[in-house]
Amino acid sequence: MPLEGALAILLSGDWTGKRLLQGGRSHVLRLSWSGETAPQEILHCDLIFPDLPEVQYSFELPCHQLVQWLMDREGEELPSSFWQWLLLGQPPLATEPVGSAA
Repeated sequence: MPLEGALAILLSGDWTGKRLLQGGRSHVLRLSWSGETAPQEILHCDLIFPDLPEVQYSFELPCHQLVQWLMDREGEELPSSFWQWLLLGQPPLATEPVGSAA
């Protein structure tokens, strides 16, 4: 079911969630994207925090990576791998093709 749910969100073009902070606080976020929704196609994404209009991120990534993060979300939270990629520049965990000899 996670894949079906992620694909439904993908087709909608946006997702609203929360970024949990230390101390139990959180910020509402809105992630939107545009582009072809084929796995290898590049999506243009915008991340905004409605309560913090000065904080905005624009980035591009392969559609399959967005689907993976949508599948890995926990309720209204994107996975930590998304935040590590966005804020620290760490590559997503699944960067090598399945079955590759590394």
